Amino acid sequence: MSYSRRKVFYSCGKRYRSPGHTYATVLGSVEELEQKGWICGHRVKPNNRGWQSSFWATPDLIQAAREFASDLTYDVREPIRLKDDADDLVDYPETRETLRIRRALEPINIYLKQLQIELPGAVRQGRHLRAGDSYILPTPRNGLQRIFNRGSFACHGRAYGWWQNIPKTVRGDLTINGEATAEADYTALHASILYGERDIKLHGDAYDIDNFPRDQVKLGFNIAVNARNKRSAVGALADDTGMSPGSAAQLLTAIEKRHKPIGDAFCSDAGVRLMRIDSELILGALRASFDEGISALPVHDALIAPSHSIDRAVEKMVEAFENVVGRVNPCQIKIKGAKVPHTGERGVSPRPASLPARRPTQRLLGRFFMIRGVMSATGPPE
Repeated sequence: MSYSRRKVFYSCGKRYRSPGHTYATVLGSVEELEQKGWICGHRVKPNNRGWQSSFWATPDLIQAAREFASDLTYDVREPIRLKDDADDLVDYPETRETLRIRRALEPINIYLKQLQIELPGAVRQGRHLRAGDSYILPTPRNGLQRIFNRGSFACHGRAYGWWQNIPKTVRGDLTINGEATAEADYTALHASILYGERDIKLHGDAYDIDNFPRDQVKLGFNIAVNARNKRSAVGALADDTGMSPGSAAQLLTAIEKRHKPIGDAFCSDAGVRLMRIDSELILGALRASFDEGISALPVHDALIAPSHSIDRAVEKMVEAFENVVGRVNPCQIKIKGAKVPHTGERGVSPRPASLPARRPTQRLLGRFFMIRGVMSATGPPE
């Protein structure tokens, strides 16, 4: 576990940490845990521009954790998160807009808390699930976090849940309350939004251009919308596809020609604004699904729902699209089929038990997990 030994680190980002997560408590706890032999630590020199200082558990701590801390729970302290241009979390004042966003997310997280989300076939290793070479950490209560970028609540805003870390190759195995699922995904959503904003009809497949594979056109379109200039778009497309810069430039030119009515959106850094729109769209579809008793999960611009309810979930996605984008261009939604549900016996999580009076061992454990928990919630090391 990495941690900072700089005072300035603890002066910002307070919204995302508990009041007890301060320079004095963190460094004091690390010092005490080291003296007791419960952790080993590595301290870097001041002004180091590489890894932060770090510590790791000793066998004594692991044994104590197994004995006293088997019922630990994880709670996301702040579901509305704002990042700056450097992708660091930043504080923000509460406003009418942030209160609106928070109030809209609260009933969704209450509903998600009731769902049993499982990945049959995955191997449990401690608190993680292993699917092939991927490790997924299920978050208790299944809460969503909305992440905004560029220091603005007008940028990005998509909602993230732990199931989005499941690889696409096995995501079709996911079950909700023991039921097999299917995934409904908007097709060419950002293209549809851009045309809808201009009240222009989009004819045909947005990614169908002669002499170019569809997957390359799709990638090129999305890169062009997110890029800030043509040069960076060409470089990114060449890197992602392995084509030469000249071929990448030709593809981007063909995309601009195909979509001349929305040409001003290319290389304009419009992606973060469009994601802000599609975040409201998919959350609207999610709330409408819940109102109909459909247990769904958001995955960027898609919904995962029980197979027998997927058609009704699609109806809610269509309604949300028309409410947010309009009816100039009917939305296209692709459904990925479900697999046969797993029928093996499922384990039951133990119910939390009341804790005995805190002893010295538990007090030290509390300090360790206080540090570990708040650092996990604030993101990776600098």
